[in-house]
Amino acid sequence: MITNTGMSPQLKTEGKVFIDGEEFLNAKKVLIKATLNNSQSKTLGVKTQKTRTVGYDISVEVGTYKANKFGVNILKKYVDKGLTPSFTIQALNNDKGSDFFSQFGNDVVTVTGCVPTGDLTLLDLDASSTDYVEETITFNGFQLT
Repeated sequence: MITNTGMSPQLKTEGKVFIDGEEFLNAKKVLIKATLNNSQSKTLGVKTQKTRTVGYDISVEVGTYKANKFGVNILKKYVDKGLTPSFTIQALNNDKGSDFFSQFGNDVVTVTGCVPTGDLTLLDLDASSTDYVEETITFNGFQLT
């Protein structure tokens, strides 16, 4: 797609997701974000605050068509063994038609220490729907590598 500025931006549909090195074939959406943590200070006589970055949080959201027991297995590992499940998640955009790819190649982000947070969909039924069962699993990541 060429925009009116003459550039070819990345398409969101061109990519892959890997969890612990295995391609997550049923993924339909991935969002990896870093949120900066800031501290603010203000001195006497100054009308504005000074902001300083003091850390960051990483969040990962993977939306999938349910075709396996990934979510159930996360819970089972914790319930059966008392272990906190932790994963390495890697996502890439490989849109060969984009200017980004022409200049940099694949856009790859790898996050280690991804611990599931929030809800896990164990079962989803609805007699009035013809939609596919989907689940969204959220993670807090530890480190970008």
